[in-house]
Amino acid sequence: GVFVEPTQETMSFYEAMKKNLLRPRTAEILLEAQAATGFLVDPVQNRTLTVDEAVKDGLVGPELHEKLLAAEKAVTGYTDPYTGRKVSLFEAMKKQLVPKDHGVQLLQAQVASGGIIDPNTSHRLPMDVAYKRGMFDEEMNQLVTTPSENTVGFYDPNLDESVSYQLLKERCRKDSSSGQLLLPLSEKAISSKPVYDEEQTRDTFGKTTVSVPAGIFSGKSISILELINSEYFTEEQRRDLIRQYRSGKVTVEKIIRIVITVIEEKETKKKPQL
Repeated sequence: GVFVEPTQETMSFYEAMKKNLLRPRTAEILLEAQAATGFLVDPVQNRTLTVDEAVKDGLVGPELHEKLLAAEKAVTGYTDPYTGRKVSLFEAMKKQLVPKDHGVQLLQAQVASGGIIDPNTSHRLPMDVAYKRGMFDEEMNQLVTTPSENTVGFYDPNLDESVSYQLLKERCRKDSSSGQLLLPLSEKAISSKPVYDEEQTRDTFGKTTVSVPAGIFSGKSISILELINSEYFTEEQRRDLIRQYRSGKVTVEKIIRIVITVIEEKETKKKPQL
């Protein structure tokens, strides 16, 4: 759940979303992560519920029922449509029953909450045991334990940045009476909700191409996303461009002009001075 610092209130992710304190996609991703670790949390009454129980009790709305049931399969298992066999989240990803990026998010949540869940026994397994049982591989281990820019799928509204589930948990505060972890929402986080969320920004930057006039991409049409993740941009510059666009202060056309200017300036500096 969340702890609203200005009012000192504790509430569920869903309630925070309904009160416009959390963006819908941010709340959905956090609820999916909870479902993938075994249950949804009611931080007010200090109880845990299955997805069906949570919908029935009104902890979450019926519009999220199917989406959360799908995430809960990370615990109960996925059915292989060809064999009818129950398979784990990792196997479901390999069989393309679950999109890879979404699966990585759910696995991150499981690992941060105590280990990979074996759907056949409902037990949590340490990473090394899960690895031996084929519920993991080296690539997935890397994606889950060393999240990169492309796999940090959770959002910290206080610092306006994407983070791993583990890091978001570390930034939570423990409720003194219930022991539940609560995501604090500062005054700034509540009052400065971006115009575009992380997903919308990534989608726009991925679909918008730029005809690059100079450098290693000269003459090619490359997406804004690829360009800002290239050698021309520092981590700080990239974050700043994303933040500016999400705030609504600059248009995508302005971002294109900035990107071209940065590349041209870098290329000019490379040329030997006469």
